[in-house]
Amino acid sequence: MVRGSRPYVRSMWDMQKKLKRKRGRISLTPAAKADLRWWARALSAVEAPGVGGWWGGRSRSRVVVLASGGAGDHGGGVWGGGRLYSGEWTEEQLPWSVPLKELAPPVRAVEELASGWGGALVVLATDSITNAYAINAGSSTTGTGTAWLKRLAEVERATGIDVVALWLPRELNIIPDALSKGLIHGLPMNI
Repeated sequence: MVRGSRPYVRSMWDMQKKLKRKRGRISLTPAAKADLRWWARALSAVEAPGVGGWWGGRSRSRVVVLASGGAGDHGGGVWGGGRLYSGEWTEEQLPWSVPLKELAPPVRAVEELASGWGGALVVLATDSITNAYAINAGSSTTGTGTAWLKRLAEVERATGIDVVALWLPRELNIIPDALSKGLIHGLPMNI
């Protein structure tokens, strides 16, 4: 398995759905062309010596747990390693959908913190069942969601971590939810 590769298939799935009834030659969308270029680079790297970073399935001696929340109008919050992180939505982010607001904070936290995790298994607890599925499947039905998942995949490959999402009922996700509503504040995080 090529680590973090699922978001790079979405454009081809979307294109295939639209073209089911057409026959003959088809033109690739710009997104599909970009993803195919990514696959060409990934597969050439797999053939190179010392490619361990592209493949999953290693045993893990370290587990990092993050809990996140972000659907509120205030911003997003993440609890991890005994620390709290929070950030406010920008004017551009305020109109985002709830699933996107739930996806952005944990991806930003992983981007900012993963360099010190040395190939750990990262368990991300989220009260968004939609995003738990999206992260685990590496797939989103929106272009912006797919872009965030690609960012997560890049961090996974660069640091050797693996991210697994678990759904956490909202009533148990108290601290990240309070961070996202601005009721408590954590270390600053740019979302």
